[in-house]
Amino acid sequence: MNIGIDIDNTLTDIEKELFKVANIYTKEINPNFIPHKFIEYDGIRNMSDFYSFIFGWSSKETEYFFRNPRIEVVDNAKPRKYSREVIKKLKDEGNNIYIITARTKRFDDIPYERSKNWLDKNDIIYDKLIVEAVDKVSASKELNVKLFIDDQLNNCINLSKNGIHTIRLTDSNKKYENIVNIKSWDEIYKYIKGLNIVHGETSYE
Repeated sequence: MNIGIDIDNTLTDIEKELFKVANIYTKEINPNFIPHKFIEYDGIRNMSDFYSFIFGWSSKETEYFFRNPRIEVVDNAKPRKYSREVIKKLKDEGNNIYIITARTKRFDDIPYERSKNWLDKNDIIYDKLIVEAVDKVSASKELNVKLFIDDQLNNCINLSKNGIHTIRLTDSNKKYENIVNIKSWDEIYKYIKGLNIVHGETSYE
């Protein structure tokens, strides 16, 4: 089976650290700013729009944050618990692993190199890395992906609407049609082991 996997907040868990850094950054550019308590990313808007709205940044301030403080958080992120081990098991069992990320040159001059360096540094096994996949549906269809693992709600909705079996890595219990919410990588593995996906149709073994 061909499996597509996102990086940010899927292989990693950077949301709270990123929000903390955003508070620090905003305080530096606006001394009167009162830091926000953590607000979970809604997954509907893209992340730069979400953060610029929450913190009241101009377009230049948003670009600086995503090209500088965010990059540092991304580079230093650790893999989520069991993600590396689960991916290795899936690969050893004959699945193809495609890392598909929407990281683009808008906020990073070297999205492919940065992503590859992080994956290699953290011993994440994969068959192919695709960056600038703003449209994950098209990227998935080109690679005949049958199952996609992502955290971002709008990605999951679009993938599932286009017939791709979708797991959303989230603590949320809110249900959306044809999207499976799972909280951890070990639970993802158990779920996948119970699936039989052939020609886009899914059934339990």
